[in-house]
Amino acid sequence: MYGGRERERERERESELNFTLRSIFRLERLAQLGLIYIYPTGEDYKTRYLMMANYFDIDDILAEDELVPAIFREATNGVGLFDSTDDMNKVEPGSKVELPFWLARELHLRQAVTVNVPPCFNKRTREEIDADAAHVDLRNRCPYFYELGYKIAPLVGDKTIGLVLLIAFRTRYKEVLIKAHIAFEVAPKFLSLLTEEEVKLYKAAQSSATAFKKWRIGGPRFQKASVLGRKRKAIQ
Repeated sequence: MYGGRERERERERESELNFTLRSIFRLERLAQLGLIYIYPTGEDYKTRYLMMANYFDIDDILAEDELVPAIFREATNGVGLFDSTDDMNKVEPGSKVELPFWLARELHLRQAVTVNVPPCFNKRTREEIDADAAHVDLRNRCPYFYELGYKIAPLVGDKTIGLVLLIAFRTRYKEVLIKAHIAFEVAPKFLSLLTEEEVKLYKAAQSSATAFKKWRIGGPRFQKASVLGRKRKAIQ
């Protein structure tokens, strides 16, 4: 019996491995056809596969459309539209421009540009977060503050961004849940301070609180099993 279980587990592991390999080969084939792009940065296949999970995520698309500062490392033709002061349709080395994150990342991987830390993570923002994170207008700085910070940190090599995100979210998370669970109506000003991620969190918490209240006043919460309602026959 024990040997049978081991063989069954081995077959399950083999089946899972085959599924993973088939998925990898499909991704590689799509990349060869030019339908998708796999980042050549040395990640393992699991990481590459997970990268595609957000391919059609609208929030992920909008987050990567945020502008980030970059400096061209070499002269580039055909991209003068990035520099409004240039009439020759080219960018000279050292030109400072703002690019959508998705484009800045691609050019960074090709060593064409150097990506700098966006203004939404500057010293002033960090000081305000340290002082009173719950009341900082992060939405005005970047609607996708956390998502962009998570993505930009590896490119700029700034490990302190992760700490900023942690401090901000840890404090604001509590405030969002308190408002969603206790306050009957939240002032529009409070919602205007929240990032898109925090707005989703607030709505989810509010929906959860509403469902719980409805459950509490919704009548009996347990039903007697039918078998418990039967009477035993008297023994003759």
